[in-house]
Amino acid sequence: MLTFDESILRKKNEDVKPEEVKELISILERELNEINRLGKNGIGLAAPQIGINKRIAIIRLSNKPNYDFKVDLINPKIIKSFDPIINKEEGCLSIPNKIISTNRYNEVHVINEIEGYEPIIATNFLAIACQHEIDHLDGILMTDRQTKPIINKIKIGPNEKCPCGSGLKYKKCCNKWKQ
Repeated sequence: MLTFDESILRKKNEDVKPEEVKELISILERELNEINRLGKNGIGLAAPQIGINKRIAIIRLSNKPNYDFKVDLINPKIIKSFDPIINKEEGCLSIPNKIISTNRYNEVHVINEIEGYEPIIATNFLAIACQHEIDHLDGILMTDRQTKPIINKIKIGPNEKCPCGSGLKYKKCCNKWKQ
């Protein structure tokens, strides 16, 4: 997983060839599963985030039993967008522990420019996820769409070093002031 490596995340990405689709989706799913197993809670992953400069991304929503929603974005292009949402908070696996306010659309119509994949009409949360992942394929990071200051969302265990730089464990430093 690439984090803050703008030289790779901002590169121009190549279109995916039909014979590459199955293997690339398999790689992305395996990586996203591993990321989630490690507790990072990602719902989408674009190939550039793992160092593959191809225009392919996946979105996997499966937060309820018997609910498994999959979207594959292969050489995607947003052809229509409706209902701007102002200042929607979102996170990114490539920019860990940060929540950033962005402007997105509440509905997008996406075509996959490869044979055999149907157009997608995405609304609400899925629309935001599609826009986020397609941005990765275009070398755009969510910080480029930032509308408000970044919010730090760092979860620190009591035995980890305190982020204040004291060198002490969090439970014996800044955490002692939280009552």
